[in-house]
Amino acid sequence: MSGLPAGLLDGLRAERLEVAENVPLAPWTTFRIGGPAAAVVTVRSPEEAVRAVRSIAAVGARWTVVGGGSNLLVPDEGYDGVVLLMRAARVQIVEHDIEAEAGADLGRLVSSSAWAGLGDLTFAAGIPGTIGGAVVGNAGAWGRAIGECVASVRVLRARTLEAADLSRDELGFDYRSSVLQSTGDLLLSVRLALQPADRKLLLRQIDELRARRAERLPDQPCAGSFFRNLPPVRPGEPREPAGRLLEAVGAKGLRVGDAAVSERHANVIVNLGHARCRDVLALAEELERRVAEKFGVRLIREVRLLG
Repeated sequence: MSGLPAGLLDGLRAERLEVAENVPLAPWTTFRIGGPAAAVVTVRSPEEAVRAVRSIAAVGARWTVVGGGSNLLVPDEGYDGVVLLMRAARVQIVEHDIEAEAGADLGRLVSSSAWAGLGDLTFAAGIPGTIGGAVVGNAGAWGRAIGECVASVRVLRARTLEAADLSRDELGFDYRSSVLQSTGDLLLSVRLALQPADRKLLLRQIDELRARRAERLPDQPCAGSFFRNLPPVRPGEPREPAGRLLEAVGAKGLRVGDAAVSERHANVIVNLGHARCRDVLALAEELERRVAEKFGVRLIREVRLLG
C-alpha cells in the first residue's frame, strides 16, 4: 500500500517515534476484520502523539487514531494513511479525581477507581476499549454514560495543532456522541470527577455487571452493539432498544458470508471466522431495510467505519 508523502516515515522516525509500514489492522480491532494501514505509529505518551500529528500534518498526509478498536470496522482495502495506535495509558488518582491518558484501558480504570473507593464508573464495567474512545463516543450502559463523569479533557486542536483544555460543557455530550467526533481534535487525556463510595459495594457491582454483560454478548469477535438505540417515544422514558426492533424483524441468525447476527443479541453482528468488511456492511444494510419497512424508522450505526 502506498500513498504516503515522500519523507514522512523518515520524519516520524527522526522524532524518535515507533513506526511500522503496511501493518494489518484486523488484529487491533475486536471485530478482527480489515486490511492494512500504510503505516502505524505507536504513541506511548501525549507528547509522542503531538509530535506524530504535527509531523504528519506538515506534509498533508491522512491520519486517524485507534485505541482499543472495540467500536471499529476497518475496510477490506485497509487505510491509505497513518494510524496512530494510542498506547499512552498513564493513570493518576488525585483525591476524588482520576487523570488518565487517552490510551488507558477502560476496564482497568473502572477497577482502579473502585479499589480507590471512588464511585460513578461501575456502569462501564465490561465495556471494552480505552477511556479516550469511550469519551469521544460517550460510551455507556444501563442508562448511564461516561460523559457524566468527565470534568475536562486535553486535546490537540486539529486546526492549530496546539494543545487545549476543554471543559465538560464544551464537549457537547449527547447520546453516544461528543463534539470530538466532528472537530477532528485528538484527545490526549481525560480528567474524571468522581465521588467517594464503599469499596466492597463497588467491587461487587462491577462483578455483577460484567457477568450480566458477558451473558448478553457473544463469544465471537464483534464490535458490540452495531446500531444506536432509538430516541424515547415520550420525554422522560428510556430509549427504545434497537435490539428489540431487530429481533422483531427476524435478525437473529441472518448471515452474509462469515458476518452474522448473533443468536444471543439481535443488535450484535459477529465475525464467524473470515468475515469481510463488505459482508458486515451488506448485512447491516439488510437489517436497516427490514426495520425501516416494518417500523418506519431509520437505524443509526454506532460502529465507526475507519476512513
